[in-house]
Amino acid sequence: MLLPEKIADIIEVIKYEYENSEEPWIIAFSGGKDSSALLKLLFAALMQSSKRDKLIKVIYCDTGVDIPPISDLVRDTMADLLIEAKELNLPIEPLIVYPKLSERFFVKVIGRGYPPPTNKFRWCTDKLRIDPIQTMFSEINNTYTVMLGVRKDESSEREKIIEQHRTGKKYYFTQSDSANCSVFSPIIEFSTRDVWETILLLDFPKAIDTHKLAILYKEASGECPIFRDAKDAPCGKGRFGCWTCTVVRKDKAMLNLISSGYINLTGL
Repeated sequence: MLLPEKIADIIEVIKYEYENSEEPWIIAFSGGKDSSALLKLLFAALMQSSKRDKLIKVIYCDTGVDIPPISDLVRDTMADLLIEAKELNLPIEPLIVYPKLSERFFVKVIGRGYPPPTNKFRWCTDKLRIDPIQTMFSEINNTYTVMLGVRKDESSEREKIIEQHRTGKKYYFTQSDSANCSVFSPIIEFSTRDVWETILLLDFPKAIDTHKLAILYKEASGECPIFRDAKDAPCGKGRFGCWTCTVVRKDKAMLNLISSGYINLTGL
């Protein structure tokens, strides 16, 4: 299959960087479309490479309050990914990490009296998502590379933050709280369309259930994987978060999922 030039070029970039880097690699996987596209690109690069001697850890941080359909999908993906990587002889190790019990959402809000997160006091991101992964990183004594599926196309605010952390090397960024870490973001210039094309056109890993992922996005946000009928509702740029989120005024993803038939989420 002939891939679009943009996708084929990024596969070559990832392959080159993997083969010419001595640092340990870690890929942050959330189960969303961006990290799914990134994992597919990584698989394509590894399958084309003759050098497969460096282990890559695929890390999912289970906050305990992710939207259940996404959390369930990611857990299934991680289990299947372990089997598939062994079958294909790829140096991939899936790992799930968790926040400390003392840092979990309900322990802090109900047990310790923390105020629910706000835009001015958004403690949840650090405590539930970043700290558990950073704890694992602290066990690595030397420098390491983290692959992230961040994109400038996500928002103007995200683009500003990205620009502040650019390095002189294309696709590489600094990590503000870790001198040992370099961030490799090969899909930084991808559009939402590029992301969905990557997911749908690349076959591996089979562990990523493309159909389920596309349906979840469509039902949660109206976002369409690639093409849509002109009569359909407009497609947005969907994003999944925690079902406990008190930063947003209305949890559109959850409401849309419920209206699409996920009535078991009504209580949440």
